[in-house]
Amino acid sequence: MGPGVTGVATTLLKPALGRTIGQGYAFPSGHTGGATALGLVAALLLVSLVRPGRAGGLTMLAVGASVAGGCVGAAMVAADAHYPTDIVGGYCTAVVVVLGGALVLDALSWRGRSGVRRGGADRPRA
Repeated sequence: MGPGVTGVATTLLKPALGRTIGQGYAFPSGHTGGATALGLVAALLLVSLVRPGRAGGLTMLAVGASVAGGCVGAAMVAADAHYPTDIVGGYCTAVVVVLGGALVLDALSWRGRSGVRRGGADRPRA
């Protein structure tokens, strides 16, 4: 869901923000957003399998997002398809969409379990 929603978000934001490069809209970079979203989703899945703890999980998320988004973003700047700030915009859009979506899904899943609210005493510790 994350990469798809990120793609929709960057597509809708481009004409609203109006920044162009050549003949097309540039900000935020959809290519970078998509790659970052894929890196984040892969890292989230890996974190859920490995359960490395808070510091390890945050490191895995940062590395997954930065490697995927950074490589694609650097290639887009090198190809003169985007400005560096377009890459930052795409990266940030993906982080907000994917991690925000993950928080919403997590909150909904805990509410659906026997009426237990997040942070309650019945919630298992990681």
